[in-house]
Amino acid sequence: MDYLTSRREVVSNSVFVVGHSLGGAVALYVAQTDKRIKSVVLWATPHDHAYNVKRFITRTRGRLGYYLFLLISYVDAVVNVSRFFSLHVYGITLRPRDVRRKLMKLRESEIVTKLENVPLLIVNGSGDQIVELGEAKINYEAAKEPKKLVVIESGNHAFQSREEETIEKTTTWLNQTSEVHP
Repeated sequence: MDYLTSRREVVSNSVFVVGHSLGGAVALYVAQTDKRIKSVVLWATPHDHAYNVKRFITRTRGRLGYYLFLLISYVDAVVNVSRFFSLHVYGITLRPRDVRRKLMKLRESEIVTKLENVPLLIVNGSGDQIVELGEAKINYEAAKEPKKLVVIESGNHAFQSREEETIEKTTTWLNQTSEVHP
């Protein structure tokens, strides 16, 4: 935020943050404490990363795969096993211990409840299989006003082939919000 607000092209007292997936969690944690953020947009952001990781691993590797992951994550805390076992999510390699120790501790729906007077837009694709629409609805229900939920029909986790619609709905909301909440 310091770097961003130091840029001459940025209006430092009117910062709007858009975070996608894990970036949405980061945006929430920053917005919770940094009063320079005037609005937050969450694109396909889970409500609880422990739930999301468990569902993702179970769907891709089965229930046994999830329990194996937990066991390996504890071993990985003592001995680096990432050469033999790691999670690959959208081209990012994650060590099992870090997923369990850090990622699975994120509770976005809890952080959403702590935002005070920060307009929140939640955008999710109806076809997102990584962060299902139900998770977006949990974040929406947990949030205080002002808030809005936008569903991109047939949108997947990356909003592929729906990017323009996603950006248009986001920028329209940001423009409306900046007029009401300067």
